[in-house]
Amino acid sequence: MSGISMENFRRILIVNHNPINQERNNGLTVRSLFLGWPRDSLAQIYFPFLTPIKSDNSVCKYNWAVRPTCVTSSSSHSNSRIQPAAQEDIETPVATEISKTRRMALRLSEAQIIREIVTPLREVVYGSPLILTKPLLRKLEAFRPDLLYSGLGSLFSMKFVVQISRELGIPVVPHFLDDWPTTIYRNGPASKMLRRRADQYLAAILKRSPIRMVISDMMGAEYGRRYGGSYLTFLNTVDKALYSENRSEPSPGPVKFVFIGGLHSGRWEALRAIGIELMKLNEMGISGHLSIFTYPQEGRRYQAHLTIPPVCEVMGWVPNNEVPQIMQKADILVHVESFRGQIPELVKFSISTKIPEYMMAGRSILGFGPGDIASIKYIRDSNSGMTVETENRKDLLEALRSLICSNELRIAYGTNARSLALLNHDSESQRRLFRAALDNAAGSSIRRGL
Repeated sequence: MSGISMENFRRILIVNHNPINQERNNGLTVRSLFLGWPRDSLAQIYFPFLTPIKSDNSVCKYNWAVRPTCVTSSSSHSNSRIQPAAQEDIETPVATEISKTRRMALRLSEAQIIREIVTPLREVVYGSPLILTKPLLRKLEAFRPDLLYSGLGSLFSMKFVVQISRELGIPVVPHFLDDWPTTIYRNGPASKMLRRRADQYLAAILKRSPIRMVISDMMGAEYGRRYGGSYLTFLNTVDKALYSENRSEPSPGPVKFVFIGGLHSGRWEALRAIGIELMKLNEMGISGHLSIFTYPQEGRRYQAHLTIPPVCEVMGWVPNNEVPQIMQKADILVHVESFRGQIPELVKFSISTKIPEYMMAGRSILGFGPGDIASIKYIRDSNSGMTVETENRKDLLEALRSLICSNELRIAYGTNARSLALLNHDSESQRRLFRAALDNAAGSSIRRGL
């Protein structure tokens, strides 16, 4: 954003479940959009629950973690109700060892029946109207935000957003990063009541939203049909300077497949299927190797399933600043989606955080997952890689064979991917458009108390 005066940036209050961070998808996306914003023009409120995620306070000056009993702050201000957060509390990196209790809670939370209990419990914990305390409200009034930006995602977060919007008289810009309005509160205790209330609050937020954002054009079309109005598409942005131009010569040794991301929600099963088919090809003399980079706790949990010598191994996790180099050492970058349960519905209209990064790396992409999911469709329609859209193992094996055996095919896919990334995902141009959208939204007036 060179050449733009810092005085021209609006003051934005960000409200999300997770903080701006360099480790988890939604936090990464928000970080990529707000990088370059003046720190003192950004404040964020987030809701720690089971997963400890480190807040990247280099982007945002005012960082408030809302907890069941109080509000803690990592900014320099404090009073009797708002205390500076302990380092081991809100600033514990995901990569560090977590307690046995929390690790067990995270493991249990993947089971559907546990999620059905935990979700209402979270509403009880955070659903109190007293969450917006007077000390926090005074801090927000002192910050003087021009608008509230939020990914929403739950009844309690929507209630909180509406309450702040009414108290401060500011518009709301919702950014839908997955299709949570369809999937939350389907089952479990009080699900009908929670879902009815969630629909009511979502309608209230849309009335207070001069603009609305989504993570794919596919989602924008669906939400326009579902809720009316128009939607702007913004997803993860990528700094093109971190990625060199395409490589034409094949790397020595087995063709290198690389996956970077989480293994939860059934993704590990798709990766294991790839490993099994790579083993079959290896026995035919066609050599490929899949390296899986994932969060430490997930790597430990699924390592036995995904260790298939000599074709597949779990490599652990790497800092975000090392990701571009790892991607560009690959011949093929792998994206997978689950074929199971509600997960495809949740992400059906979402483009994964990693897809723009994969594309900017200029490498061919292998997409393995249901063909009606936006990420898989985006790879296919942009001709940025090869997709396998059913669980048919013969189709998967043939796709792997084609990619391994043809360097020219990989180069063609990678060239297409890089061109599209420069057009649609370059951080400088996308942040300029994002800033202009928020600037327009902030010019809309919302009366206090309505």
